[in-house]
Amino acid sequence: MKTFIHNLLLFFLFFALFFTTIYNIVFYIKNFKLDKEAIFIWGDSQTYEGINLSLLKNVSKKKIYSAATHGAGVYDFLVFAKIVPKNSTVIVALSKPVQIRAKNRDKNVSGILSFELLKLIQANYSFQEIFKIIIKNKLPTKLLKVSSKRYPPVSRIDSVRIPKQIRSFREYYKDLPNYIYDKQALYKKGFNKLIDKNCNIIILEFPYHPLLENIENNTLLKNETDKFKRNFISLIDNVIIDSITIESPNLMMHDLTHLNRNGADYVTKIIAQKINNYEKNYFIEIKNN
Repeated sequence: MKTFIHNLLLFFLFFALFFTTIYNIVFYIKNFKLDKEAIFIWGDSQTYEGINLSLLKNVSKKKIYSAATHGAGVYDFLVFAKIVPKNSTVIVALSKPVQIRAKNRDKNVSGILSFELLKLIQANYSFQEIFKIIIKNKLPTKLLKVSSKRYPPVSRIDSVRIPKQIRSFREYYKDLPNYIYDKQALYKKGFNKLIDKNCNIIILEFPYHPLLENIENNTLLKNETDKFKRNFISLIDNVIIDSITIESPNLMMHDLTHLNRNGADYVTKIIAQKINNYEKNYFIEIKNN
């Protein structure tokens, strides 16, 4: 019986080592052979819907790789910071939804990287939460895409979709969630990784619709995300602080938090022009008039 248990444990150990080795090899092939002259993008759905990748490629004359996806979380950002080449140009969203979204609603489908998972444990993620991330990532996938589908444009001023989930935003902003500081600390770790890699960094903050801005104003959560933004920007030396103003949010926005195609095209052209003319680091706030 002891021999059987011993052999069984050896089998599982060998299988785990074999699986880990193959997983890491496939993940490396899919995600680490990248052109450092390209522009690398990370963010959640605000970025996915808010940047026209084809237009950015055409105006900037650079290859574009995007890891922006709906529901992206801080673990996804840590992995992105890990795979981005040194001295490359990166566009990173400083997203309020990423900070306030409950941890179990983050997508976290960016592979299994041991050191990045360890950072989650150090930031008070439970072993159950870590295990769920591992289960989501049983197979290594290619994280960086070269194209995306976006929300359609609108033609009428009353066409903005105001989702029923506005009640959810009211709930989010009613209290200060206990996980926000853990998420912000992980956000900073990923950002510092990009700084250590000497990346050219463009930080974007996408707008909320004025209806949602009215909900978040004068809340504790608004104060904390604003404070974190100031702290985040201060991490970069010689950062240029800039803004892009959307003149008509009812024609530029799809719903409370996302630009539509009109808005994305408008914003993308300006971002591309700034990339072509800038020296190094930018913080660009996209805001309503």
